Amino acid sequence: MSNVRGGATVYLAEGRFLVHSENRTQSRVWITAPPYLELPVDASDAALGQMVRQALFASRDGVADPPANSDEAELVRPFLEAVGLTNVKAILRIPWVSISRDGWRVRVYATRGRQFTGEAAEAAIESDADIGKAVRGALRL
Repeated sequence: MSNVRGGATVYLAEGRFLVHSENRTQSRVWITAPPYLELPVDASDAALGQMVRQALFASRDGVADPPANSDEAELVRPFLEAVGLTNVKAILRIPWVSISRDGWRVRVYATRGRQFTGEAAEAAIESDADIGKAVRGALRL
């Protein structure tokens, strides 16, 4: 994954997909970043893929590191507020997938809890429907 050019995360909560971009800091840590998007779970694969692609292309590399005294709750608070979740513990209990863009390919990584399962699916960046299918597959929908 040395050529990763963008990151995003998709959560499944309360009948909707919640998506945010990921920025990589100067010290190479990924942090939550806008846009903060949501879509009903019954939306088309193409609509889901388009939203993921939007988040991937909003991702930035080399952003300033957060202050040393920042905690995880502070870093995700803008996302939680944007999608109507109350606290960081709520986000830790719902299914999610991590997505990376490497050139013109998208990799979707399945997770359980806070751990990656090692499973990954690939899709072409130009195919919104394929991206959406890969996300649904990783979320086991």
